[in-house]
Amino acid sequence: MRRTPALIVGGGLAGTATAIGLARAGLPHLLVERSRETGDAICGGFLSWRTLETLGGLGIDPDALNPERVTRARIFAGNRRAEAALPHPAVSVTRHRLDTVMLAEAERLGTPVERGVTVREIDGTSARLADGTTIATDALFLASGKHDVRGMARPEDARGADPTLGIRVRIAPSPALSKALAGGIELHLFDRGYAGLAMQEDGTANLCMAVHRSRLQAAGSPAQ
Repeated sequence: MRRTPALIVGGGLAGTATAIGLARAGLPHLLVERSRETGDAICGGFLSWRTLETLGGLGIDPDALNPERVTRARIFAGNRRAEAALPHPAVSVTRHRLDTVMLAEAERLGTPVERGVTVREIDGTSARLADGTTIATDALFLASGKHDVRGMARPEDARGADPTLGIRVRIAPSPALSKALAGGIELHLFDRGYAGLAMQEDGTANLCMAVHRSRLQAAGSPAQ
């Protein structure tokens, strides 16, 4: 059996933010992450000025995410359209870039990170790994996102009767798209959902939709 004073399960935003806080406080800890490489999770990719302020408190420079700023919002609902300046500049960034920068900051501060490590079960303050190893800890931080871990599963009704689902399309760069979306974010509202569209740091446009499952079911299959 291994032991660590604090164990963080998950290397996404919650996990790395926790690691940064513990590292700054000089508290020993270990972060384990199931994936061997940083992925690009489905995400709207928009960071408001308030979020940037929070990230700044963690030592994250917004320019390291995307030097360009989002300053305007355009909202579409049916045939109606409205546009307004944001109270303060925001940023559009891929989750791959955001997760990479956050993890790098945690490691810079001394966080030990073990990748390719899957936690199968939580029993009190012990974590059993896929290889059969057990890690005992005094403080357990479960930051596994949407992935449930045996022993810490969400209640059956936690998502409600009509959960919201995320769907993303990454649109290849083009001069016309860059011009249309420069400095702005678009929000397209529809029955039981909305879609956001913004340019990201790699030149692609991120189209991400949040829609209730009932709306998807009512729409049917595109093939039909």
